[in-house]
Amino acid sequence: MHRTYLAVIIGSIWSVGAGLVVAYPVVAILTLSFGNAYPDPGQLLAATSIVFSATSFCAGFATAWGAGSNEVRNGVLSAALCMIGGFLSLMLAPVAYILIPLCVVSPIFGGIGGYCRMVLKNRQGRSTH
Repeated sequence: MHRTYLAVIIGSIWSVGAGLVVAYPVVAILTLSFGNAYPDPGQLLAATSIVFSATSFCAGFATAWGAGSNEVRNGVLSAALCMIGGFLSLMLAPVAYILIPLCVVSPIFGGIGGYCRMVLKNRQGRSTH
């Protein structure tokens, strides 16, 4: 039980932390490559959605692996911190509307990561018999 909580907390931190670490350079590259002082909102939304989807998938997979059971549920829960941060940002700064898709996409990809871990675990279990 404690292992599950710890895995979800670590997965949540991974989802947000890795997403932010990777998102800033991607946005900077987009900004510099088009020679604009500010990135286009559509480009910003696309780049951050792709980055956070990938990190949510990885966090969901890692959380499911660390928890060892209920892989899909734990994968979805790994996006909890990302969702809470997104909703808090929306309440504090209405300009943060760009985070709405991320709040929806993050748990979906976390669940997909957990599902992939479950499938991999089941395949490994069958191959040893």
